[in-house]
Amino acid sequence: MICCTPKLENELSIEDVQGHWIGGTGSGLQVLITPDSLYWSLNDKLTIEQNYEYKIIGDSVFLVSEDGIIDKLLLLPEKDKIVCCNFKSHIDSSRIDEVIALYEMNDIQNFSEKQSQNNDLKKDIIIVPENQIGIFLIAFSKEEGSEAVYDKDGNRVFTFEIGSSILYSQAKEDIRKLALNQYEVFQQTESGKLKPYPLLSKQELKEELTETGLVAIIEGFNQGPRENLNRLVDKEISGNVLWLNIGSEASISNTYDSLFYNDQYYKMDYKGRWIQ
Repeated sequence: MICCTPKLENELSIEDVQGHWIGGTGSGLQVLITPDSLYWSLNDKLTIEQNYEYKIIGDSVFLVSEDGIIDKLLLLPEKDKIVCCNFKSHIDSSRIDEVIALYEMNDIQNFSEKQSQNNDLKKDIIIVPENQIGIFLIAFSKEEGSEAVYDKDGNRVFTFEIGSSILYSQAKEDIRKLALNQYEVFQQTESGKLKPYPLLSKQELKEELTETGLVAIIEGFNQGPRENLNRLVDKEISGNVLWLNIGSEASISNTYDSLFYNDQYYKMDYKGRWIQ
């Protein structure tokens, strides 16, 4: 479970994490941490409220469910932010489910400003071929994948080849970048020129969705059934896979669109299967 979390220089203490924390815009998540317990409240499509016992181990806070299984992980990369990550533990203890940033409730007046302050965290730069749209997947921690590449500023660069929207990388996933939206997405022309895509969150999609113009949205980790992806590529993809969607606002809002693989597009059906 600790495989996807970067190690901090100093170990955490209760003084570092106690307090009232709230999720980003539209998340409906609140967390209250006291020396004795952690109260978790999620008001989304349904309301979930639960008290957890927790343990501080190194740079992380582990929530413990009633049956004793470690359920969720909180990581503190900044003094005023917590990155919250939970796992699909029924599938794989290291398979990431949801990632979100939490901010201090007692500084709510500066909430919007703090959402845009990510200090010195480097970005992930994603480069896709010109006119290739739909779903793009980055499979992390793959021995057979490409080595990590960095630009002059220390940002990681992931470049997709023409003809496929699946990239295998030896690099490790970084949950902080997803929580704090530290990405830039470009299309690369035949001449090598890079043109940026507007990068939006799902919450930023307008009520009146447009079919014109292309945007990029980071969907998150492990969004579709893994067995169907494995069947498409005819091999086992373990670990965590980042999903990026490029298309019009309307197409992104209504469906996962399509995945380009072996020079042809595959659509996802209602069962999450990739079909031509």
